[in-house]
Amino acid sequence: MSTKWRRLFLVIAFVVLIAFGIRIFFKRHSRTDDRPTAKRIVIAQVGDFFLYAPVYVALDAGFFKEQGLDVSIVATGGDDKSWAAVITNSAQFGVGDPTFVVASSERGQPGPVVASIVNGVPFWGVTWRTDLKTVSSGADLRNLRVATFPAPSTAYVLYRRMQQRMYRGLRLLKQRMDRLATVVL
Repeated sequence: MSTKWRRLFLVIAFVVLIAFGIRIFFKRHSRTDDRPTAKRIVIAQVGDFFLYAPVYVALDAGFFKEQGLDVSIVATGGDDKSWAAVITNSAQFGVGDPTFVVASSERGQPGPVVASIVNGVPFWGVTWRTDLKTVSSGADLRNLRVATFPAPSTAYVLYRRMQQRMYRGLRLLKQRMDRLATVVL
């Protein structure tokens, strides 16, 4: 098992252990008086993704119930559809790419991003080619075909931005080389 996967496993195990410890603590210290009827909440998500594990842990550990919430999670099949479920009141919350909230706001249908579950953009490179080296910079992607989610997703925007920066850097380097060649001649 590589160091990267071992570290990921330890982080996940630590988060799950802490979540269950918190649950046990609050169960022991919770009141036993009559609580009001649980408020029904629907969370719309693209599909079941490992990235949304904190939501699943909270649901399975009973954290929502302890707060008087009857939460259900529905799969929508797309980030745009999750946001559509929220703005049409089919769901109270959506878990997905916040880019769709921004795009919707620009079109007159605003909404807040209330929390971050994943603090970073998860990117993976997948190939069957054994002759490719590990990508460590944007330049390593030159002459390769790269697929991302379509615009306006965060993955698309960030990849496009990386391409533009790389292209701009190459253009500046070429301009400097041209000036240097002119001075030397």
